[in-house]
Amino acid sequence: MKKEDLKSYIEILNKNYSPKEDFIFSRAITDEDFLLECINLDSKIKNKLFYSATMRPGIRFVSFLQNHYTQNEIIELWKSINSNIIPSKIVQSTSRAFSRLRSETVSENFKKVDMNFIDLYNEFIRLKSIEKRYPIDSLEIPYKAVNNIFY
Repeated sequence: MKKEDLKSYIEILNKNYSPKEDFIFSRAITDEDFLLECINLDSKIKNKLFYSATMRPGIRFVSFLQNHYTQNEIIELWKSINSNIIPSKIVQSTSRAFSRLRSETVSENFKKVDMNFIDLYNEFIRLKSIEKRYPIDSLEIPYKAVNNIFY
């Protein structure tokens, strides 16, 4: 049995383990070494990272980070959660801000920033302001569909 597997098993026994975080990692990460490194993160880090996230936004956030940053940068970001320097609220606010963005806005307007939660949060807020400035006004609802509501 590998040391990492034993560590995970011990966490399960100690009831500090939540499978949600590992499920998110397993759905978003295809590289096996990176996946193992993420799964072997301290459970406190994983809980803070995905505290309020549901599965789909969590998977989307991890995929987004992989598309724009290296695996080492991502791991360092997540390990910074364990330090007392990064408050849990900024971690949760960052993932929440990302989850409220439309995919199109992110793909078209994201500007790569330094890999830390404060800069990422500020970038997501900037993207949200772009969404508010340019709302979707090209949505057309056929008259028949609207007309059927009243009958």
